[in-house]
Amino acid sequence: MKIVSNLLGIGVMFCFLVACSQSQPQAVHRENGWYYVLGENQDSLSREPIVTVKEFAEVRLDSDTSGVYVITGVVSKHKQQEWADATERAVGKHIAFVFNDSIVSSPQVNQRIESGNFQISIPRERNSDIPTIFRQLCKEKIDTIDSLFHDWETDSTYTSQEQDSMKMEIDYWEAKMLLESFSNPELH
Repeated sequence: MKIVSNLLGIGVMFCFLVACSQSQPQAVHRENGWYYVLGENQDSLSREPIVTVKEFAEVRLDSDTSGVYVITGVVSKHKQQEWADATERAVGKHIAFVFNDSIVSSPQVNQRIESGNFQISIPRERNSDIPTIFRQLCKEKIDTIDSLFHDWETDSTYTSQEQDSMKMEIDYWEAKMLLESFSNPELH
């Protein structure tokens, strides 16, 4: 009888643990970038991003005369049509910029954006976070480009700051095409 009671207790405990693990929402990792906002729920973002940081052609840190920071940028020319179509679908709705698995900005889209431009801003009370986010976005972009050229020797005539500046001038898709053209001489 004691064995049956213990087995029953273990079975109940197992069922409880399974039920608890299923009721806990699983943390969803998202790549840093722009996503559709699908609703008001806690995790109401699209699974797939509209564009990610590696698809940014340019990012800049700007501020107004009162010291309020914003990050402005442009998506890669290879993703501008996708961005324009996505912003057209989102007119009157919100899209969200996700950074380190948190929504940092969720602007309402007012019109189709064919230029590829975007702006990341956050409330004034957290505005001092923008320069840190900007530096981390730049590092992510540089690291993405570096990952494509991981076997290449670096040119010692340039400082690392000059090399990083050059990497900020090229986007992931241009770097990838450049690398493929060097790897496949038949493309010349």
